[in-house]
Amino acid sequence: MVDEVDKASNNAVFVHFLGMLRDKFLARKQNADNKTLYGFLFNLLFISKECEFNVYNPIIELGSTYGFLKASDRNMTRMANRVFEAQIYNY
Repeated sequence: MVDEVDKASNNAVFVHFLGMLRDKFLARKQNADNKTLYGFLFNLLFISKECEFNVYNPIIELGSTYGFLKASDRNMTRMANRVFEAQIYNY
């Protein structure tokens, strides 16, 4: 009976540990994605680098999820909102 309780508590501790590792991995990945998105927005706004709008590109998908990016009439990536554009220019 005691062994069963120990196994159950060990399993719960292990599952909790795996959850903590997952959270740390996701936070690190999100931070890296945000830095990449920042670089993409910098290239788009300040260097005027054009890029085709492809929602399957993870950085463009992240930018459109945040509401920063959308497709232009020519299916090129552009800022979705002039307010965001002005804020980034002023930043």
